[in-house]
Amino acid sequence: MNPLLIFSKTVKGREEIEKRTWRIDSRRRMMLIMVDGMHSVEDLAAKSASPEDAMTQLQSLWTDGFVEPADGSVSAGQPAPTPVASAPLTTARSLEALQRAASRAISDLLGPEGENMALRLERTKSVEQFLVEAQRTREALKDYVGARKAEAFWNALGL
Repeated sequence: MNPLLIFSKTVKGREEIEKRTWRIDSRRRMMLIMVDGMHSVEDLAAKSASPEDAMTQLQSLWTDGFVEPADGSVSAGQPAPTPVASAPLTTARSLEALQRAASRAISDLLGPEGENMALRLERTKSVEQFLVEAQRTREALKDYVGARKAEAFWNALGL
């Protein structure tokens, strides 16, 4: 992500702040509150206790449509986030089957330490929402246990 990129809240982001419509987790919410259309990604990350986590949270907020580049366009050299493709999976596996597979894979990889990760996936209400959360989990696992194990998680889902 371009560290000079400046984000502002979208209508969805402002609605989340005001009404908690999407009930995002507390870390993402705090980052969303910090987004003001004036401070760059670099500035926001510097204010965070974990700059790396701040970058992850900002990318997640952007991908999920809570924030957008402040000028309404993507800065030069910065591609728009690509949504996770979900059409083929909606018929291939049910949400419940995906959630069970994810919980099992996380338990195998992390044991009890993965409980919060598994719960986030189990709380999803649609395949599309599950896929977004599964991709976030995959990225977090890369940092936590390495790329090979993150791919094992992804492969366990059949994605």
